[in-house]
Amino acid sequence: MRKILHRAGVLLASVLAPLVVAPTTPAHAADSVTPFVISYGNSKLEGKLEWNQRSVTFSGNQVVVTGSGCRRAEFKATNGSISDVGSTSERCAAGVWPFRGTLTIDQAGGPNLVNVTWAGTDANDPQWYTIYRMECTRTGCVIH
Repeated sequence: MRKILHRAGVLLASVLAPLVVAPTTPAHAADSVTPFVISYGNSKLEGKLEWNQRSVTFSGNQVVVTGSGCRRAEFKATNGSISDVGSTSERCAAGVWPFRGTLTIDQAGGPNLVNVTWAGTDANDPQWYTIYRMECTRTGCVIH
C-alpha cells in the first residue's frame, strides 16, 4: 500500500509540476514623475520625466503646426560631472510626434537634474535657435 501511495504522489507531482508558475517581479515604477509643457505659438513640447535610481526616462509629444518651421528637443541628465544626452528627431512637418528615451547616470542617486532645450527654425530661415531652456528636478521644472 505504501508503494502505491508513493507512486501516486510521484505521478501527481509530475502532472502538476508544469502548472506551477514562479512569481514574477513586478515592473519597477518610477520613483517620481515630473510633467512639463512648453508652448510657442501653436507648437508645443509636452511630456514627463520618470525618475529612477540610476536613470530618467523622457516621453511625450512634440506638436508642430503648419508653417512653424522645424522643432527638436534635447534632454541632458546630470549628476555632478557625469551626464548623458538624448534628443527627439527633427520634425518639420505638421503633426503630433511622440518621443521617448532614457538617460543613464550610473552612480548612487542617479540623475538629479535634466536640462531640456527646445530648438526650432522659422519656415523661411534654416538657422536653428533656442526657443526655450528648462531645468527639471524630481520636484518640478523651471523655464529659463
